[in-house]
Amino acid sequence: MNRAFPAAVAATAFALSLTACGGGSVQSTASSLVARASSAASAAASAASAAASEAPATGTVDCGTLTKDDMGTWIVDTQLLIGAGRSKDGVASLKSQQVSDYTPDKFAAILAKLDVLKGHGAVGFDDPTASLDFFAHLNDLMGTMLAGSDVTQAQLDEYSAAVGDTASAIGKQLPINAALSQYCPKVG
Repeated sequence: MNRAFPAAVAATAFALSLTACGGGSVQSTASSLVARASSAASAAASAASAAASEAPATGTVDCGTLTKDDMGTWIVDTQLLIGAGRSKDGVASLKSQQVSDYTPDKFAAILAKLDVLKGHGAVGFDDPTASLDFFAHLNDLMGTMLAGSDVTQAQLDEYSAAVGDTASAIGKQLPINAALSQYCPKVG
């Protein structure tokens, strides 16, 4: 297992706890988010690993531009995108880079590298194209919010509607991560 994976889970849980809103104390909300993020990340890693080992890769995917650093950024920034756009404080934390060095341009560059996976679904998973498009759309919406001087409630509502429920949004990483594991095992 990649040593960066537990660090990414911890960073994800921390980022989600900073962007969580509503109900309970900060500590109980953070504890709940840590448990859910750890569980989801473990399940995703297990599923991707199992699917990748079921059959050899078919087709050719040029993974030469992808790096382990890109994948670490990918894991953390997708989680940040899922949670941060739901509140003004979350958007502000991305804008000030308190939690991550996320920028829409940097994330778009990683998505452009991941485009090599389009049309190459891993065994047991859908083609990752729709998931890549989902994260590109969130990145565009976040870019608009970060570029403005003030985030409106309408922007937050549009963003929340685009994300949908958190579990489904996190699940959209699975086809991408599984394809990475199957076609790009040195970085996935």
